[in-house]
Amino acid sequence: MAISSNSRRQFLKVGSAALAATAVSWNARSYAAILGANDRVRVGVVGCGDRMKGALLPAFLQHSKELNFEFVAVSNIWNRRREEGEAAWGTRGRWCSLTGHTGGHTATVAIFDQPKNPGYPTYWHARGYGLFAVNPLAPSIFDPKQPALNLTLDKGQSVTFRYRVMLYSRTAAPDELNRESDAFLAEAK
Repeated sequence: MAISSNSRRQFLKVGSAALAATAVSWNARSYAAILGANDRVRVGVVGCGDRMKGALLPAFLQHSKELNFEFVAVSNIWNRRREEGEAAWGTRGRWCSLTGHTGGHTATVAIFDQPKNPGYPTYWHARGYGLFAVNPLAPSIFDPKQPALNLTLDKGQSVTFRYRVMLYSRTAAPDELNRESDAFLAEAK
C-alpha cells in the first residue's frame, strides 16, 4: 500500500472544495426533480373540536403561507352529530364512519380495522367534542369482562397496526362500507 505525502491539512482543503462544489450544484432545479418537493400541503382536519377552532386553527392559518399549506376540509361533530358520536363510544366493529355537512357539502371519513391488529375488532371512540379514533389497546376499559391487553415491546421489537382510512365526498352507506371492509380483509390474507 502506497503512503500518500499529502498532509491532513491538504486533505481537508481538497475535501472541503469538493463538498462546496457539490452543494453549489444542488440548486432549486435539482429539487424540482424530487417528486412532490415543491407541492403545497393540503390538510383536511377531522373532528377538530373547540380547541382546534379557537386556538390551533388560527395559529395554523397565520403561518400557512410561509409553510406552504392550506386547509381544504374541516369536519366536526357539533350538536347534530353529537348524539351519534356518543353512541359510538366504546363499540366494537370492523369499521366506523363519521359524516359531516358544511356549506352545502357532505363528507364521510371511514376507518377500517384488520384482523392482524391486536384486539380485532377494535373499540371505537367518537365524542361530541370532536374525537374520532381507534382504541385497540384498552379493551378492559369498555368491557370489564375483557382481559387487559398487555402489549409490551422489548428493545428492537416492533408492532404494526394496519388501518385503512377512506374519504368520501358524500354520505357513505353501510353496505358500501361493508364491501370496502371485506376488500381490506381480503388483502390481509
